Amino acid sequence: MATAVNASRPDVIGKLPQLQNMVKRDPDAYKSEFLMQLRHYESEYQLFLLQPSKESAHFGALISFLSHVAKCYPREMAEFPIQVMKLLQDNYLVLEPDLRRTLVQSLMLMRNRNLIDPITLLKLFFELFRCPDKRLRELLYKHIVSDIRQLNATSKNVKVNKALQNFLFDMLQDENEHAALKSLQVLVDLFKRKVWHDQRSVNVIATACTSKNTKLLVMSLNFFLGIDDDILEDEENQKKEKKALIEVDYHSHSKKTKKRHRDTVSALKKNKRARKRDIEFQATFPAIEMLNDPQGVAEKQFKVLKGCTERFEVKLLMMNFIGRVLGFHKLVLLPYYPLLQRYLQSHQQNVTQVLAYLVQSCHDEIPPEELLPIVKSIANNFITERCSSEVLAVGINAVREIFRRVPLVLEQEGMDVLIQDLIMYSRSRDKSSVMAARGVLNLIREIHPTLLKRKER
Repeated sequence: MATAVNASRPDVIGKLPQLQNMVKRDPDAYKSEFLMQLRHYESEYQLFLLQPSKESAHFGALISFLSHVAKCYPREMAEFPIQVMKLLQDNYLVLEPDLRRTLVQSLMLMRNRNLIDPITLLKLFFELFRCPDKRLRELLYKHIVSDIRQLNATSKNVKVNKALQNFLFDMLQDENEHAALKSLQVLVDLFKRKVWHDQRSVNVIATACTSKNTKLLVMSLNFFLGIDDDILEDEENQKKEKKALIEVDYHSHSKKTKKRHRDTVSALKKNKRARKRDIEFQATFPAIEMLNDPQGVAEKQFKVLKGCTERFEVKLLMMNFIGRVLGFHKLVLLPYYPLLQRYLQSHQQNVTQVLAYLVQSCHDEIPPEELLPIVKSIANNFITERCSSEVLAVGINAVREIFRRVPLVLEQEGMDVLIQDLIMYSRSRDKSSVMAARGVLNLIREIHPTLLKRKER
């Protein structure tokens, strides 16, 4: 009888895709064929270790086959994932690209079937970002983000998150640029997707703001400066969704039909889902608010800015970041203002941005005498008759904002004369200068009217 069965069974030895299909259908019936391929793999594995850089399509096909059927024979395949991971970890730089990709895809498949511990595999995948293979890095990146999202889908997986975030801290210091950049990209992506939306992630990203690698530094600064805009955009979308809640038509005064009933039920369900999302929504905070030591972060960034030899756009990013941290947390970093003062010339490239960063860093905790030289510098370089009307308006508006944020500056010596000079432009022929000067006049009336002449109060 056994002979008859064997004779009727198709010859699948050596035809791995067909054998794979047969094994999945009936694992017990094809166990002997599976064991034969497993022994074949073990002998090939030992030979491959002697020369890991050689091309071996057959070895790759064996690994792919075994990864697909691993779930059918958990006891026999217990060591297989560990072997494949070790093979990759020890030889990933010398492996032939196609074989390396096959090994990675096999591990991904087994991970998706919960045959591999996520922490061990994800740490290996982060290390594989060092490979000089762009396609592989993209494949790894997509899997890592997807897997971590899946692990946190129902509730926060604290154990996995903590282990990976600690590991990523080391990866951001990695000498390999690709590995460091991709690791940072994973962190940023998971934060934006609100998977790792916590202080630990933010403070790990903050360590890259002082990196010697310019690409890493720029990416981390853009994260902190851009995340607020992304959050505002998300909030706007949520407002639009709320407005888009369908007003349910119960067809109270029209003929009841099956289609109208379906439409009513559908609209009710949609509104219920939208309300549930609104209840579950957690308040989103800007990344800068989550910094553990904002003063330390600002001081370290300022030190990098002082010694920076990069292009001016990179310096502007750092000025913006420092200014935003100082303004948000109401911190004092006195050397920051003299540094900005060097760039306060009307002919300076991007001077309006420099003025904006100066203004956003001002708050009422700053000693007013420290800002007095800045105000005088703006007055001398922007608010004079030799300047164009656009430059004049920019200068007046900048001074007005400093007064608004730090009213004690108005009590410094010589402010009464400066205020009179500024108000004088309210009688100018240029509309932008008039508007700017009137803005100053209205502000002074509100916060320090004694600086004005009686008729102007």
